[in-house]
Amino acid sequence: MATLTEVFKVLNGLQAEGVIQKYAVAGAMAFLFYTEPARTYDLDVFVFLPPQESPIFSMEPLYGQLRERGYTFDAEHVMIDETPVQFIPAYNALAEEAVEQAVSHDYDGVAVPVVGPEYLAALAYQTGGRHRLSRVESLLDDNRVDVEKLNAIMTRHGVVSKKEP
Repeated sequence: MATLTEVFKVLNGLQAEGVIQKYAVAGAMAFLFYTEPARTYDLDVFVFLPPQESPIFSMEPLYGQLRERGYTFDAEHVMIDETPVQFIPAYNALAEEAVEQAVSHDYDGVAVPVVGPEYLAALAYQTGGRHRLSRVESLLDDNRVDVEKLNAIMTRHGVVSKKEP
């Protein structure tokens, strides 16, 4: 049975080979590095892909490499061994900055870039949703967020906290 360690080794290998330029673990799995684990189905990975010639952005160069390596697909996920991984191109300036400012963590001896807690909170506020906002509350309760840094990030990117009823 594959472990997350093995998945992180694959991701690091893809980056070392230039298949992806840069990545950072995001989403619920990223919270694992800062606070109580959150139940999630998959591993979200923000990526920067190499420049493409086509005016239409395509994930096919990455997906083709993964297919050649024997990985299978299930809807929007790539099954790296038994772990569903969703590759998400950094989709706006906040996500891009989150990848650029990712914090390196050690996971069972493997270096893993992870979206920092302030960026996780800002992304959650930007996206909204009760489950995301409850994760932010957990970060705040555990004093894992530099509130001044979070406020600066949110101001810079025009993010307004979306409170849910």
